[in-house]
Amino acid sequence: MSQRIILHIDMDAFFASIEQAAYPFLKGKPLIVGSRGNKYRTVVASCSYEAKAYGVCSGMPTQQAFRLCPEAEFVSADSAKYLLCSEQIFDLLKNFSKKIQQASIDEFYLDVSFLKLDEAVLLAKQIKRQIREKFSLCASIGIAPGKIFAKIAAKLSKPDGLLCVSHQELEDFIHNLPVDRIPGIGPKLTKRLNLLSITTGADLAQVGLEFLIQHFGKIGIWLWQISQGIDEEEVDYWDAPDKPPKSIGHSYTLENPLRSNTHVFQWLLLLSEMVGHRMRQHKLESSTCCLWLSNYEEDILRQKNFHVPTNDTAVLYQRARYIYQMLSPRPLCIRALGIVAKGFLPETVEPLLPVDQRQRRLLAAIDRVNTRFGEWTLYPAFLLGISTTASGRASDSQFFTY
Repeated sequence: MSQRIILHIDMDAFFASIEQAAYPFLKGKPLIVGSRGNKYRTVVASCSYEAKAYGVCSGMPTQQAFRLCPEAEFVSADSAKYLLCSEQIFDLLKNFSKKIQQASIDEFYLDVSFLKLDEAVLLAKQIKRQIREKFSLCASIGIAPGKIFAKIAAKLSKPDGLLCVSHQELEDFIHNLPVDRIPGIGPKLTKRLNLLSITTGADLAQVGLEFLIQHFGKIGIWLWQISQGIDEEEVDYWDAPDKPPKSIGHSYTLENPLRSNTHVFQWLLLLSEMVGHRMRQHKLESSTCCLWLSNYEEDILRQKNFHVPTNDTAVLYQRARYIYQMLSPRPLCIRALGIVAKGFLPETVEPLLPVDQRQRRLLAAIDRVNTRFGEWTLYPAFLLGISTTASGRASDSQFFTY
């Protein structure tokens, strides 16, 4: 049986590189792409490698970024331009394999197990060359027997690199890898691992499965699999029929940080409506609610499973609010937040209780109005006073409320 060969194509400084390609006078200069137009009151969405050399990184407040690199150029993010370029790169990659999957706006997986390893390396070089010629952009590519290992290889080869890890080399590759370079292991998990004297993939393999389960539960199983070079997640066929999503989420980075519970609750309701609307479009209900918050020091991610699945905005909001109120201590200054729904089940044909039936009909009517007359034609009255103009929507005076 032939070994799998997975390519991970990771675009280098994607947003910043697109801006430099569009405006040649920015090439070679430190460049900051802000998520909003006010250069001193936003966060870094992307930055060029010239800016990275000064310590600037994505997610950093731009005030801090300009202190590190005062001479940096600034442009506000142009999402439409980046999405179009991402779609064009995806279309290019379709020429090389039937099994291709987009991991994010600037990352793609390609399964080329039908090739020999040396042929896959030549193909990766061809892909890099075509991306450079057609888009004036650079990509780093990792090649490995599994998706997560190919992703690691791509990250290690940045910028504009190519790293191939054969099946025979995989064990040494993992064992020599610091645990904080494994996608999915963040600062908190790294700290917990280090306290147990686990700093490398070799340490993970040495302590064994039972030890990892004892200390980390289900995550311990995943850690052990990584240490053993096990990653059987498949790359999807790009022309396969549409599959239901594994998760649906929305997040928002704010121009001004939230400092009061009332404002936090308004944003949680706004995000709950966005997530609920998409679930109702897919006729799905969720039993797992995830809450993500970010301040200037750390990211906080909490999730909770509930017995009854739902796609009702009000219920999603109450679940997100419950998770928020259980945080201890709660963040004092929130600059970004998000809600993700997981654990999907098909929507029930008809609720049993009359009150639930009325609520289902109300939500369906609201969705029909918003679909016909524009997003947020109807929206909860509790959102009065929340600033939505930053997202490109109309001002409050143009909305009806329910």
